[in-house]
Amino acid sequence: MKTAVIPQVRVEPELRADLDSVLLPGETLTAFVEASVRNAVEFRRVQTEFSARCAASLAEYERTGVSIPSAVVLSKLEAKVAARVQRCWGQVLLLASSRSTASRAVMIGIPWKLPIGKRSRLSPEAMRSAWPVTAAAIT
Repeated sequence: MKTAVIPQVRVEPELRADLDSVLLPGETLTAFVEASVRNAVEFRRVQTEFSARCAASLAEYERTGVSIPSAVVLSKLEAKVAARVQRCWGQVLLLASSRSTASRAVMIGIPWKLPIGKRSRLSPEAMRSAWPVTAAAIT
C-alpha cells in the first residue's frame, strides 16, 4: 500500500522545544506526530458516533415520548463503577506483595492512600478506606 504525506506544520520555536522535551528515548518526531494524529482521528470518530447516538436517542424520545428513567440509568452506571472498582482492588491485592506497591498502583491509575508499611493482604473494608471514591460515594 502506498503511503500518504501529512503536510508540514509551522510552529513556534517554543512549541518545538516542548515537543522535543517530551519525546521518549528512541522515539522520533515522525512517530510522535503519527501517533498524535491517529489518536486525534480516533477521538473525533468516537465523538462523532456519540453525537449521532445522542441525536438518534433524542429523536426517538421526541417521536415516542418514551424514555429510560434516570434511576435505571444511574443504577446501571453504579454497577459498572462497582465492577471496575472490584477489578482495581484485585489488581492492588496482586500487587500487595511487591516491593513498591504504591508506585505500581499509581502507574496503573489507582489512587493509593495507605501507608507503605501496610503491604499485607487487605480486607475489602481496608481497601474502601484507602480509596477516595467508591461506588457508594457516587450515588
